[in-house]
Amino acid sequence: MKAVRVIPHPDGGRIEIQDVPVPVAGPGQVLVRVRASGLNCGEITQARDRRSGESITVGVEFAGEIAAVGKDVSGWREGDRVMGHGRECQALYVLADPLALMPVPASVSWIEAASFPNASSRHTMRW
Repeated sequence: MKAVRVIPHPDGGRIEIQDVPVPVAGPGQVLVRVRASGLNCGEITQARDRRSGESITVGVEFAGEIAAVGKDVSGWREGDRVMGHGRECQALYVLADPLALMPVPASVSWIEAASFPNASSRHTMRW
């Protein structure tokens, strides 16, 4: 799958789109097919300041459809429209904690949904 990666460089991190393996949903995890993901100032700073260490996939908010549900996950099923907050979300697929997911109403676009979770992750949603 394609993922937006930050490659460390002495002059600051370089952004590249790379092929990485599709993650597999383990126990207590949900695999989401990402339709849109957000980008915020903190991620830009993190990428710019990455001068050493491992390459990383960036992103902390996303929206998409559940592609697979791991063992011991309840309340979610394949095909559900979700938005969430997690790690490494600038990719075609992302692993998520079920507690970090929220349903996406049909009236909300993928882009709108992906911009919402990071700003609202500590608040109750009301639609």
